[in-house]
Amino acid sequence: MADATFDGGTMLVLLPSEQSEVDVKGQIYGAWKRWAKTGTNARFLPAFESIGGDPTTAAGKVSPFFFLRNDLGWRIRCAEEDIEVTLVGNLYGRDPALPIMVPTLGDFTVLMTLERDASSVVQTLGSGLSSEQDTRLAELHRLGGLQAGTPLTVTSTTRRVGAEITQSIEQIGDTVTVTRT
Repeated sequence: MADATFDGGTMLVLLPSEQSEVDVKGQIYGAWKRWAKTGTNARFLPAFESIGGDPTTAAGKVSPFFFLRNDLGWRIRCAEEDIEVTLVGNLYGRDPALPIMVPTLGDFTVLMTLERDASSVVQTLGSGLSSEQDTRLAELHRLGGLQAGTPLTVTSTTRRVGAEITQSIEQIGDTVTVTRT
């Protein structure tokens, strides 16, 4: 199996031809590390960063992740051929808002698929706040009178939202003090 090649001047990772599956770790990232050590290739901006591989148990380790430095301009181009190719490995762009691929130069049909290890990706569900922070934010929302169906009632001496939140209002001279009771 052939490795990807690299063009530092155009910042392109060129995938090998006639391969329907390319291993990100060995054929792309590993090939780049070898390329960067050859001749004067280290003068180019880095194409990748990686994390992972650290041991978690005697038999386990953190899945490796490879980040294409698309924020610096690096992109991946398929071989100039009609092909369906799967990149196998945890490959991401350093900047998720920027593309990692560019089209072929010729009139070819290319289908690129990324096959990642889904068990190694964590997504934050909900607000990402602690329970205490979430409660405080909800109370501020209610005290602002912003929660539909839960009116904020204000008199000259109190502010109240439901039965849970009551504040006393006291004015002495020019100073108004609001205290939760």
